Parts: sequence; structure tokens; C-alpha cells
Amino acid sequence: SVAAPSTASSGAISYVVTVANYGPAAATGVVLNDALPAGFALNGVSVSQGNYTTGPGSVTANLGTLNVGSSATVTINGSGTGQGTLTNVLTVTASQADPNLRNNTAVAVTSLAAPSLNIRLSGTDAIITWPASAIGYVLESSGSATGPFAPAGLQVTNINGTNQVTVP
Repeated sequence: SVAAPSTASSGAISYVVTVANYGPAAATGVVLNDALPAGFALNGVSVSQGNYTTGPGSVTANLGTLNVGSSATVTINGSGTGQGTLTNVLTVTASQADPNLRNNTAVAVTSLAAPSLNIRLSGTDAIITWPASAIGYVLESSGSATGPFAPAGLQVTNINGTNQVTVP
């Protein structure tokens, strides 16, 4: 069986999957398959036993043998690449017939909201901040900007989980 993975609402997303054998006998050739949802960027995988492979949009964890009452954990880390809803469907198979196929699939639904971007003035400086977990922000200047504006050499700093740029 596979327990429902945990989710995050924005930024970094971790699917922590527990694959358990509730019996009646040992399960061999246990495999977790995850066809990753569109909009999910894979950053890493870890398994408590066995090994894993990744392919375009997928993770396969070969967990080997699970005795009755034992479990294995698979952690799939990544991030959302936009806005909307990610629906992740995970399935588990084994070499033996399973008397309860209903607990071999789990679905995790994650809503991705756009991270907030804040701009405030501090004297004559513009301070731009956004969550450090947010991806996809690009700071650009326009040729029509007026005033003394020097975008070259701006530094992004991280202060308590928030990225910040000061534009003089």
C-alpha cells in the first residue's frame, strides 16, 4: 500500500511516500511508480531501501522485499513551475498478487499560488522583495527608465528566507 504523500502550497514541494506491507505475506519486487505531474520540477529523490531511477517526468523506486508489517519511505523533492493545480498519482506494484488493490494508489493535489512580489521605497531606493522559495523571477530594466538608474551589479541578498534587491 502507499500512504498519501505530503504537499506544500507553494515553493518547494516534498512528496514523502510510505510504502507498507500489511500482509498476508512478504512482498518481493516492490516498485513505486510516480508519473510526475506537468508543472513539477524534480530536484532530488531519496529511498530508505533499494534504489531509484528517474526519467522524463517520472520516478521509479525499486524497493525490493517488504516483510509483513514493514515499510519503506520514498521522498521526492522538487518545486512548482507555475500557477495552478498539480495532481500527482503514485502507484505500487509487487511480484505477488495483492488481496487489496485499493490501497496501492495515492493521489496528492497541490495548489500553486503565485508568490508575492513587494516593492517599497526607502528614501530614494526601491527595495524589491520576494520569497526565497519562489522561482522564475527575472529583474529587467527598460531603456525608458528615467532618473539615475544603474541595474548592472545589483546583488540579491537573502534575509530570513526572503530575497531582496535594492535599486538605487
